[in-house]
Amino acid sequence: MNQINKKIEIGPQISNLHNDWEIPFVGLTNLPFVLGLTGPTKSNKTRIAERLATEYGFKYLDIDGLISYYSKMVGIGIDQPDWEGIGKIARKIREMEGIDFFARLVMQRIRKDARKSPLFVVDGILHPDEVNYLKRKNNFILIGVTATMEIRIEEYIKWYGRPKELAESYLNRRDYFEQFNVKYQDKNKPGMDNLPTIDKYFPNVDFCLRKIHKNNLIHIEKSISEETLFNPLNKIMEEIYNTYPYLQRYKRVK
Repeated sequence: MNQINKKIEIGPQISNLHNDWEIPFVGLTNLPFVLGLTGPTKSNKTRIAERLATEYGFKYLDIDGLISYYSKMVGIGIDQPDWEGIGKIARKIREMEGIDFFARLVMQRIRKDARKSPLFVVDGILHPDEVNYLKRKNNFILIGVTATMEIRIEEYIKWYGRPKELAESYLNRRDYFEQFNVKYQDKNKPGMDNLPTIDKYFPNVDFCLRKIHKNNLIHIEKSISEETLFNPLNKIMEEIYNTYPYLQRYKRVK
């Protein structure tokens, strides 16, 4: 058997990272290794991505950045240069180019840079078709980052300095738009007026989170700190190193 296509040794610990049906897809050493991050807004996905880049040697890719880049490249204007405007543009592009279009755009970047380093973290994966596409093309693990609404409100206030009422209104609208716990949304909550009709081209965070193995979920209940945010990440990375020992060579030396 050609060495480049030889499967690495997979031990019993594989079940700590993947569901059983995923095992045939995770052992090829000639594929890039990609971590995807999903979860609601202001749950600290980007801080997790930054830690993966600075400490573990992953190259950072951002779905929102790709949406803005592509919309400018093809001349699709964004009337509202905010999350809602970008979200509507993303929906329009998915409808024109295919629901998994942004995952395909991510793959173009990965193929371009994989010879320099095979490790990538993709921040802001919010559509289940993006998850499915990336799983087919890479050694891929999806990590979920969630937090209580109280913590997310605190994070919003910390970053933008706005009142709690505005923070709650913003997060309610964002959760609806991204279909996070959307079945529990109350139209009488702050910020829930004049919302678009949800369809398959919008993000669906709930569906993405359902695709995650329980050991790959980081949930913050009390406060944001080095311990609550990065201890779970370090445990996930320990399991990944157990399964993919060759990845340790890319870890940053402190």
